Amino acid sequence: MSRFTTFLGGVHGSGKGLFSELMRQYIICDYISASSLLHWATKDKTVENVNANQDLLASFLPDAISGDKAYLIDGHYALWNKSGGIDKVPSTVFEACKPNVLLCMIGNPALIAERLSNRDTIHYTAEQIAALQTEEIEGAKRISELLQCPIYYIDTENIESQIAVIKEIKTAMSEYTRDNIYSEMLKTVIIRFDFSGSTSIRRFVDAIKQESFVKDSFGQMRLINQSQYNIRVVTKEIEDGSLPVTERQNNIIYRFFDCKIDDGLEVVLDVAADFVCLTIDCRKGYKGSRKYTDLIVKLMMTLKQVDQYISIQRIGVRKIDAQIIPPGGCISHYFNENYLAASSWYASKKDSVNFAEMFHFGTVNFNVVQHIDRLKSDEDRAIFDVDAYIVGGEINSLMADEAHLSTFLNEEVQDRMFDLFVSVASRDYLEKCKQAKLQQ
Repeated sequence: MSRFTTFLGGVHGSGKGLFSELMRQYIICDYISASSLLHWATKDKTVENVNANQDLLASFLPDAISGDKAYLIDGHYALWNKSGGIDKVPSTVFEACKPNVLLCMIGNPALIAERLSNRDTIHYTAEQIAALQTEEIEGAKRISELLQCPIYYIDTENIESQIAVIKEIKTAMSEYTRDNIYSEMLKTVIIRFDFSGSTSIRRFVDAIKQESFVKDSFGQMRLINQSQYNIRVVTKEIEDGSLPVTERQNNIIYRFFDCKIDDGLEVVLDVAADFVCLTIDCRKGYKGSRKYTDLIVKLMMTLKQVDQYISIQRIGVRKIDAQIIPPGGCISHYFNENYLAASSWYASKKDSVNFAEMFHFGTVNFNVVQHIDRLKSDEDRAIFDVDAYIVGGEINSLMADEAHLSTFLNEEVQDRMFDLFVSVASRDYLEKCKQAKLQQ
């Protein structure tokens, strides 16, 4: 059964495709086109037998949305028939996909007619479009009443209102949030910024040692000679969840430790000549990373106060989830079919499988790695490693306001990282995580 299904209807050329792309920037979901399920590739928008055509669609939909994830279905509430009339899409289509929410695109009929003419070289009058759009609206209302399902009417020309609707939908489908689950798979969180400039790093360290937010966070500091310091993340070394972090440098590191933020949680802050890195061991006592994000933002702001000519090159958050699968255990107990590495793992009988992808939401870049390997103990290990970061000129505009930067990192970076995790974790595991949070 799908976690959440959204049905999007509207006349041909009303902008459903563009809205779908916009929605998938905010909500991680699988996109399903009714036309694709029916192998409907013709530009002709009329249907010989609407009822038979849509009954066929209804038979395909249950299998198409049977996965443990969210879906967006692009279809119609009404269609032109071959006689030039308009037929309602039968309710069996909607009963088959069991939508949690209905959407209906509404636009200017003249503009839609012009768009169809330019796109498909098929000419419809504004009156024809208006008549079909009226039936789409009435059809959406009918299905909403029949299934007791909420409905949103989408203005095709108003992007701001579209985004507002999408955010409402996201809130409605947020069964699992950063605040209501605790995942034992989350092993390490790394929050880091890199900078360039010729400032005295000792002057920066002396400055932050006087700040109350540092005094309240850490009890001790020591110097580390980086010639003997190698902090890196190597997948093969993630045996039991204790992860080394970041990379080799050549200077002194000022390490703040004995963290006071969360009792029993091992957190260290490393300050070097070209980076500041906060490393959180999440295996016990972890209660979320918002307070640590706020801390790293305050450190960035203090650095800019110490030397206004410093340039922040990169701000990044990395989260590493790892789970040991005992002999006879199944990865699907923890991850759903969106964890693509599992399919290759069970099919190939390799010693390890690595699946990596890169993409971006707005100004934030994401590197996502799914990894599975076999340990010497004959246990399987599944890793979900996400690195989200911002580079370049976007950072300067964000740093103009401390509160805005902190909100951006929490909502546009960390919330999206959480959404990615939820999209690959199984519903059973997420339910277990909700219970674990209640028991904290």
